[in-house]
Amino acid sequence: MSNISHILTAILVTLYVSHISHSKANLADNSTLKVLTIMSMVDIHEYSATLVASKLALEHINQMPDMLPGYHLNMTWNDTRCDPSVGLKILFDKLSTPPTKIFVLGGSCSEVSEKTATFSQQFELLQISPASISSTLSDKPLYPNFYRTVIAANAFSSVLLDICRKFGWNTVSVLSERQNVFSTTILGLIDLADTKYHINIASSQKLEGNGDIAHALKVIQKSNFKVILASFFPEFGREIFCQAYHMNMTGPNYVWIVAGLLPKHWWRTQHDVFIKGSNQYCDRRAMDKAVKGHFEVTDQTVSTNLNEKTISGYTPQEWTQAFNEYQKKFHTNYTSSENRAPSAYDAVWSIALALNHSIQPLLQIRNTTLDRFEYHNKIFKNIFAGEMNKLKFTGISGPVSFNEDGDRIGGITVRHFQGNGPGLNTVVVAEYKDFTKDPIWKTSNILWGTPNNQVPADGPVTKLVVVAIPFGIYMAVIFSLMICIFISALLFFFNFRYHKILSLCIINSHLNSILAIAVIICCIGLFLLASDKIVIGFDSDLSYASCWSQVLVLNTGFSLGYGTLLAKIWDIYKIRYIDSKKPIRTARDWHLYLIIGLVCFVNLIPMLTFSLIDSATVEKENYTDTGYSEIGLSPDYYNEKDKVIYIAQYCSYQHPTLRYTIEAMLNAILLATGVILSWKSRSIVLPIHNEAKFVGFTIYNVAIFGAIGYITTFSTQKRPIANFGLTALFILIPSYVVMVLMLIPRLYHVWKVTKRDKTLSLSASSISNSQKLPKNKTVERIGPSESEIEEMNQLQNDIAKLTDQVASLRVSLQKVNKENKHVKSRASTIGFVKYESQSANCEIIYVENTAYSDENSSTTF
Repeated sequence: MSNISHILTAILVTLYVSHISHSKANLADNSTLKVLTIMSMVDIHEYSATLVASKLALEHINQMPDMLPGYHLNMTWNDTRCDPSVGLKILFDKLSTPPTKIFVLGGSCSEVSEKTATFSQQFELLQISPASISSTLSDKPLYPNFYRTVIAANAFSSVLLDICRKFGWNTVSVLSERQNVFSTTILGLIDLADTKYHINIASSQKLEGNGDIAHALKVIQKSNFKVILASFFPEFGREIFCQAYHMNMTGPNYVWIVAGLLPKHWWRTQHDVFIKGSNQYCDRRAMDKAVKGHFEVTDQTVSTNLNEKTISGYTPQEWTQAFNEYQKKFHTNYTSSENRAPSAYDAVWSIALALNHSIQPLLQIRNTTLDRFEYHNKIFKNIFAGEMNKLKFTGISGPVSFNEDGDRIGGITVRHFQGNGPGLNTVVVAEYKDFTKDPIWKTSNILWGTPNNQVPADGPVTKLVVVAIPFGIYMAVIFSLMICIFISALLFFFNFRYHKILSLCIINSHLNSILAIAVIICCIGLFLLASDKIVIGFDSDLSYASCWSQVLVLNTGFSLGYGTLLAKIWDIYKIRYIDSKKPIRTARDWHLYLIIGLVCFVNLIPMLTFSLIDSATVEKENYTDTGYSEIGLSPDYYNEKDKVIYIAQYCSYQHPTLRYTIEAMLNAILLATGVILSWKSRSIVLPIHNEAKFVGFTIYNVAIFGAIGYITTFSTQKRPIANFGLTALFILIPSYVVMVLMLIPRLYHVWKVTKRDKTLSLSASSISNSQKLPKNKTVERIGPSESEIEEMNQLQNDIAKLTDQVASLRVSLQKVNKENKHVKSRASTIGFVKYESQSANCEIIYVENTAYSDENSSTTF
């Protein structure tokens, strides 16, 4: 046992001696290198990844023989917990104890950096931060020794306003978390918006709690402005967007532009986002919907050229892989704010390069070295600052250099969050290689989520909409016009084709052809009335054609058609009964044509005169509340809070009152004349379903619709849609009435006559054939005999005489009724004599061009 113990003791002594020897050897190697110590202040909770990147940078720097030859760069660090008081205490303690700190790295939070930078400069120390973005730190007189490898927040201000100017947003709202880091930035943004960009700030609010968030968003809602510039830390930002989601204030209704050092997927957490002070919350899907459509402005955390060699010899892609491996090996739990890791890595390299470049100036100026650095020495500080100002190298985060304020001159990226499905993807909208220069815009890939992918407006906009006839109304009118023209053409052809038959029973059947032409002219005028409207694609200059169509074409059609009706009712009115009680026509054909000409002359000459001395002009009138949106006239992208101004075009004249008064008086005289003649002719019975009744009914229709139509169209002249619709209605209804009443009875009459003639022709043909047959052959009779035909003719003559007697009795009965007011006439219907079946042979009861002396005179044939 004793031997074993001696052996073990010998082994232990040997191991101890070898360990002592190895330690001495290492001490001998390190004794040749002089240690330079950096002091680092980190917030481990929010920025632990920056500590890992700093350590990785020290390892890479110390391995490079041409970096700080003869020196070894070391680092001590402490957690400030993002508390300025804690940071000051740590800084005081570290500077009060050896070793001497040659540089200060940090802090991570802007509040800590603002306090510690003021204190460290008392020791003539330079301080560089990889994450502090406060605009206050850009005040060089206040922070002469401060640098940073991130973009200052005031640089984001100009980018935010660049975005607004790019998309034409002239009024915006501003929201920010109540933190010093954002307060100064917002003040600078407001000043910049006013002085350089001329963008109005509708409201600027600093938020602190949930009550503030809800109130601030309601203020923005009431202002009706839709573009919001926001700055916040991730935790507070999640509450803001969750509240906006519940208030329907996210995209595409509102445009959010967020600036700051926000980590990737900052809105996502492992748990639901709860709004403090309320029962509302947002799960991951709701948060994805909330942030969809917002812009995010950040600096370029990693160089966009992933294959470019940097100062460390690594490409950004290679460095990312090395960083991940180093993090897993030594610092597994330090993963927060990985997007700031490249900036921390480049910050350590900035320190090393500045110290490395200061070796020769120190030897030349003071014949000293870096290891002799001491606090409160301005020579060291000035040399270090000079080298920092001259730095320009390619880092992992991109090109690194500093401006006169110590701020990083680097790239800024503008991203837009979008996606059609439940997921989100980002699109790079703009890239600033150097935020002092113009960006490279890439706006073609933006999905706004608006109709036709239009850029959203910054608030209620005033949209000008030229009032056009809705396509549905226009096509309905055109279809009705085509049917009316077809019926008119059919009536014209029908009168031409069966003129011989109709001339026996109708008062000058040529008048019906003229009436058909008049209806066609009115239809053409109605079509021209809409010729200046956008819906049919005509140029707006054709508005003058629309005015002329109202003056010339419509008046021509009305004058010709109503003149024809007056001629027909005049001819009926002038019918007299002779002793045999047969109706005798006393008016000549040229009388009727003269009436038509006089009506056209009286109605058209004043209009033509006014057109020459008081020509029409196209006026425009604006409306803001017309109800046009209810019938499809709203713009393509219409917001209920937008102000829409409708531009209506209408015809105007220099002396409209005089013009319309004369026109109304002339038309009133014509309409009254027709109504009076129709009323006085109500007892006259004529063939073909009582033509006197139909002519009078047509005049009544024209008079009623004409009077109402004139008043309504005149009162709606400045409202094109109502004017067109009412004009079409009051033209088409009388036109259809005229065509139907003039066509259908004639179709029935021609059918009866042709059927009778066909029967008689077949009878005559059968008799002729029977006479040609041999006497010894008998033929079956297929038609009436000759005696039967004679009987039929005799019966027709008897019926005609009886009809004459009935007509005479009706006239006598009416005279009796007029004398006896207590007895009502039962022989008339709606003011007209009820139709009795007439003989097909109209010549029996109607004789044209027969002279007369008075009612009791004899008739000459």
